[in-house]
Amino acid sequence: MAINQLEAKAYRLATLSSISFAPEHSTTVPKDISSYKIDDIRQSENAWLLFNHDIVIKILRPYQDARYNLLTLHERHLCLVEGLRWNRIFSKDIHIGLAQIYHWNLERRQIGLGKILVNPRLKDLKPDAEYVLVMRKLPKECRLDILLRQGSSISHSFHAHVLSQYLAKLHAHLENATARNDAIMWGSPEQLRKKLVYNLDMVDNPEKVKQEVLQDEHFRHLQSLSNLLKGLLLPLFDQSEFADYFEQRMVEGHIKRCHGDLKARNIWILPSEYGEEKHLQEGVNVLDAIDFNPIFCNIDTLSDAALLAVDLQVRTLSPQLANYMIEDYLVQIEQTDKVSRFVLQYYLVEKAFIGAIVSILYDDLPELGESYLQAVLRNLADLRKLISFRLI
Repeated sequence: MAINQLEAKAYRLATLSSISFAPEHSTTVPKDISSYKIDDIRQSENAWLLFNHDIVIKILRPYQDARYNLLTLHERHLCLVEGLRWNRIFSKDIHIGLAQIYHWNLERRQIGLGKILVNPRLKDLKPDAEYVLVMRKLPKECRLDILLRQGSSISHSFHAHVLSQYLAKLHAHLENATARNDAIMWGSPEQLRKKLVYNLDMVDNPEKVKQEVLQDEHFRHLQSLSNLLKGLLLPLFDQSEFADYFEQRMVEGHIKRCHGDLKARNIWILPSEYGEEKHLQEGVNVLDAIDFNPIFCNIDTLSDAALLAVDLQVRTLSPQLANYMIEDYLVQIEQTDKVSRFVLQYYLVEKAFIGAIVSILYDDLPELGESYLQAVLRNLADLRKLISFRLI
């Protein structure tokens, strides 16, 4: 029988409160710990988010699947330290620091944290203690998915323009991705083929997925489309012309350490008292940069932008808005050539496919997954046109 919302919320609270956050070998608790009242709790498979009036506290869960590896304290510590460093690149004055968690009181809905470490290194964290990421709370009404839901076509286009300007400036200043130890270069045809096989395998051999999900029609649709992509996308890397396109992007230095999860729910556009476009760009804050797997963030800047474009397609059911943002972005970065357009179109297909996988298999959002599948088909049709044009 389905668990109703109240029961689900109680279960999440019970699960969280049952975990011991005190260091295993600690005999004393500092007197200067700070207690925070928690107004709301949200849970995903890999993290809890605790919402206070002023701050948000992120607790990584002991979890592992094909995407995450957070089972041990050391792995969670490493993820938190790296995540803090990288997230500060994409947002200003939002991520306060890391703090040790000492207690959680279910009845009073309070959490006790130690001193916040503003610029921690891995060696600064106690190896037997759980830590959290502390962030400043941003106004919900300024989150992009809310702006899209409540806005008009005019405001949608304006926000898309602000984002294209922001991304162009951001990508220009990101670090180049460093070479992998196994000699497969990030963004190379070999690495991209391997990544595609990895994503296809998530459908062929799903991990930690409920049996009812695998028996649902949405999963069958996903399987059907996955088989289609095997026959259409994998052969691209065996054709020298198309493989050379990806090689060219790599040689030209477009493979960088990107955000990796540019979605409307991770983006805030804060208002400016000046009302000017350049000040609105300064108010853009992008949270939740990928910090758990380099395969998802050491990517082509076009791949980074493609995820946001697909998210706009799915949320607004308007390919026109996504196309507008993409065209504006390509003009800003001066990459309107055939190679960039082909590579971008490939990434639009890939990102829509990944969105379908995550929504259907992991997030229990089959309807959203269907919207992603429709986005795959739309973008795949455009990619096939580019392929046919080059082969004539």
